[in-house]
Amino acid sequence: MSLVARNTLNLSRYIGVFLIILMFSISSYAQNAVYWVGGSGDWTDTNHWVKNSGGSNITGEIPNEDYIVIIDGNSGLNSGSTITIPPGEYSVHDLIVTNTSGFTLLFNGTSISNDVEMNIFGDLDLPSNLSVEFTSLSTTSNAWRFVDNTFHTIHTRNTDLINVELVSAGASYSLNSHYTTSVQTRMYGGTWNTNGRTVNAGKLLFNDGINPPQMSLTKIFNAGSSTINCDSWDSRLTYGSLTVTGNHFINTAKFVGSPVYQGNQFSFYEIRLLEYPDNPTGGSIVEHNNFECTDCLIENLIIEDTGRTKLAGKFTINGKLTVVNEGVSVEFSGGNGRSNQVTLNGIVVTPSVNGCDQRTVFKNVHNDFTSLMRSSGTLTISNAVLENIQASGGAGTNFILSNGVLQGSSTGWSLQNTPNAVDYLWFSPNGVQGDWDDPTNWMLVGGGSNGCVPSIVDDVHISDESKGDIRIPPNYTAECRDFLWTNKDGITLTLDGTSSLKSVLKVTGDFYTDPSANFVGANWHEVSFSSATNNAISANDVLLPDVSFSGDDGEWNLESPFSADEIEFIGGQFNSAGEDVTTDYWSCIEENPKHFVFNSSHIVVNGEMALSRTTNSGVTVSAGTSLITCEKLTSTVTNLYDVQLNNASSRTLDNYAYNFNSLILKGIGQVNTQNDLTVKDLVFEANGSSLALDMGEVLTINGGIISNTSSGNPGILKSRVNGTQVDIDKVAGNICVLGYVSFEDINAALSGVFNAPLGIDAGNNTDINYDNGTSTSDLYWIGESGSWLVNSNWSRVDGGCPSTKDPKNAPNLYFTSNSFSTSPATVTVPSATTANDVHFLNSDNLTVNVTINLTPNNIYVNGGYANFTGKLVTVLGSTTVQSSGFLTTDMTNTYRTNELESSGGAVIVRSGSYINVLRQ
Repeated sequence: MSLVARNTLNLSRYIGVFLIILMFSISSYAQNAVYWVGGSGDWTDTNHWVKNSGGSNITGEIPNEDYIVIIDGNSGLNSGSTITIPPGEYSVHDLIVTNTSGFTLLFNGTSISNDVEMNIFGDLDLPSNLSVEFTSLSTTSNAWRFVDNTFHTIHTRNTDLINVELVSAGASYSLNSHYTTSVQTRMYGGTWNTNGRTVNAGKLLFNDGINPPQMSLTKIFNAGSSTINCDSWDSRLTYGSLTVTGNHFINTAKFVGSPVYQGNQFSFYEIRLLEYPDNPTGGSIVEHNNFECTDCLIENLIIEDTGRTKLAGKFTINGKLTVVNEGVSVEFSGGNGRSNQVTLNGIVVTPSVNGCDQRTVFKNVHNDFTSLMRSSGTLTISNAVLENIQASGGAGTNFILSNGVLQGSSTGWSLQNTPNAVDYLWFSPNGVQGDWDDPTNWMLVGGGSNGCVPSIVDDVHISDESKGDIRIPPNYTAECRDFLWTNKDGITLTLDGTSSLKSVLKVTGDFYTDPSANFVGANWHEVSFSSATNNAISANDVLLPDVSFSGDDGEWNLESPFSADEIEFIGGQFNSAGEDVTTDYWSCIEENPKHFVFNSSHIVVNGEMALSRTTNSGVTVSAGTSLITCEKLTSTVTNLYDVQLNNASSRTLDNYAYNFNSLILKGIGQVNTQNDLTVKDLVFEANGSSLALDMGEVLTINGGIISNTSSGNPGILKSRVNGTQVDIDKVAGNICVLGYVSFEDINAALSGVFNAPLGIDAGNNTDINYDNGTSTSDLYWIGESGSWLVNSNWSRVDGGCPSTKDPKNAPNLYFTSNSFSTSPATVTVPSATTANDVHFLNSDNLTVNVTINLTPNNIYVNGGYANFTGKLVTVLGSTTVQSSGFLTTDMTNTYRTNELESSGGAVIVRSGSYINVLRQ
């Protein structure tokens, strides 16, 4: 037999076998087909199920997964008929509806415990005019479920199935027509082939409910060239189990894609973001995003949304990023630990700016900045405002902003075609309050109108020509570059926000207001100073409502006193330039760099000054000689100048080692420390003001303590733990306490003297000297290097507080080891003076510079060191240098003494100096 004949015979055999199998299958399915009859009714009523079309041979049971269910022209149904499916779980192999009367198929589930599940083991074929209705639209109340690992043909002719679940991992779901589920389609597993058909869904959810370390079900969505229309796409929890293929087009209001998982990077062809609420309610604002797909590759992303569009996390666009509508704010969200990197390897298309069109805004939200990445080539963004958008690329990569504005920390951009400012004049035609966003309230400086309102690149003038008050409505941001208010008629600008809708005045340049200007802030509002350049603010102490400063490269210089209800700093440098600042609340947010140059300003915060809450707040301070007055200080910045606390209730300093020039306590509430505290001066300004030191921490005072309190209600310095001492120290020298202070549990640990002449011993104190010097007429030098003739350089107590007594009248003047904290030291005698007995007991290298003449009765160098320079010293009595004492003369005139006695000491006469001893 020939090879051809043998193959022909074999093929005939195979065809025969196939025909037998096919005939058996058709016969089997024909035997298992059931038909609906009798018009309206319940699915569970067995009287409606027969074995032949329109027949009366009742099956006696409802269909199951072995049956092909057919509802045809002989089913007795019309447009007013309803087949009701009661709560329960049902199965069919195929469901084929050829009846085209437009009857209703009602799923009557009401809850998760009273639900309807219709399991399809095979195919679904429905006419286009079938009405599918759910009693409850909850996805847990009613659902079509495609089950079994087989091939499912879905031919529903765009009938709204409302809620569908594609369940089986080994199944294939093939669309033979356009497909709609107005509530949700959830894919657990399997392969879904759209075959170019359009998919419409309320929500497309890819989630099998299996979490690592268990393996998720494989999901393949062969979208081909289909258009996918949905309210939301959610494939977040697929853990690398989902693949989407084809040059598909996804149109959705909210897209949450599959993040990279175990190196499996997800790709999409084209995503179009539709309208999405600008201010969704519920949950965290950080999680209100239009788009998130961590590490995804997107060919084209089209933003058709108006208002605000939020794109979260890290992703890459290889083709085109297109913004369709003018004035859209595209916000890159890096909140809750998300990456702040977006890679743009293709091009960016934004609407052109014509007439009154607003520029597209690309900005960062919920962290410091967003980096737009590109490895090579040139990225050009046109007609846009970039706010906290930093360019980052490889060598030779260019980033260009054309006809745009840089804001905040936007760096790495080359500017081209910089926009020109238009000068706008406020002029309400009727002289009454008008809205900022109404073009009829604006004229051009010099005359005429262009029918627009000022933009972020334009200058605003409120001049003597201006008429009528100004209102910025809620949910609106009024923008300008320079804001120049020279009108003196007392015009009022109202930021008319509501509790949920913000009213904003955004100024990106200089700011000037006449002292007669009035600002009113209602509910949620803000005057926003936002810039990437140097700007001047001259508010002339006009009280502004809530204000904020943002822009890492922005700098604001005060030219007059500045007052605001609340001040918030997000980024940039604030130079108070010696001008006073007054506010009810001061805060610094986010991690952007913020630098304050306070100079000699007085910063008054009637409430909390939250200078920096965390160490990564980005705050640095050049304190200058400023005074910060506040009710509460919150700061991780530890080096400030003068700080005054006006707290009415107990406050605790943050757990940082602060270093102030002066700490002034002017509140009646106790101030507590948690860490070491260093000050030059500690001042008790209010009766009963108190400082409590934490156990184990040290208060270092490099100057002294001053109390302006009464004897009956003194300042209080104590330990936070009763009965446990805390240390007070000084790097070198003595501490003088001027005024009434009560001490309790204090250990004066300094090497010098702690003298509190008016101090009150409240118990458990160590080494506090309460001597007021009334028992002696002698004086002790305490003036370090200073003038002999200044009374306050002398004390009645060795190392004690200053005296008012003239040193000429003291019987004895002493220089001791408590006289100097540094060596060498110089005491100057600026004019001719006299003294009684002078004693040098000091071990420090001391020079006494006599400019004219010093005439003491006697001089005793008792183990100390005295070097005389300058003019004439005349000792009327004797000069005694005892053991270990040193007397040195280095004078251009003469040291004269009636007698010179030495018992083991040394007298050194330097070249050019003379000692004249009258009696040898």
